Amino acid sequence: MDFHLGAATLTPRVRAGWGDGLPLQNQFPLGGNEGFPGHSTEGVRGDRELFGSLQGDLPLGGGPLSLRALLAAGRSAIGTESVLEDPWIGGVRLGVGIDTPLAVVRFEYGFATDESDNLFVRVGKWF
Repeated sequence: MDFHLGAATLTPRVRAGWGDGLPLQNQFPLGGNEGFPGHSTEGVRGDRELFGSLQGDLPLGGGPLSLRALLAAGRSAIGTESVLEDPWIGGVRLGVGIDTPLAVVRFEYGFATDESDNLFVRVGKWF
């Protein structure tokens, strides 16, 4: 569900997942299809996941360009680890989106509290 604040759109997300002894291909990627700021998409995986984020999108001047910001926090755990224990990580991803005739193209750069950073480029919407 999106919220509108003037021209800006705010999109909150919450994810939770629970499994036991899942093989790598079935583990939960922290942040889902959008990944976690500062990490490669599906770079942080586990049997369990708790994640929350707030995405902001501000169109510039009524044209195809928009500023984007993502604030996120989450935890992924494997095996006997509890998803409620430390270390939780936080992250910020900042960038621009360009609405082209074919798809939205996003160029964003993210930082995480575990000292990782990553360039995020996406064409279109991934499901």
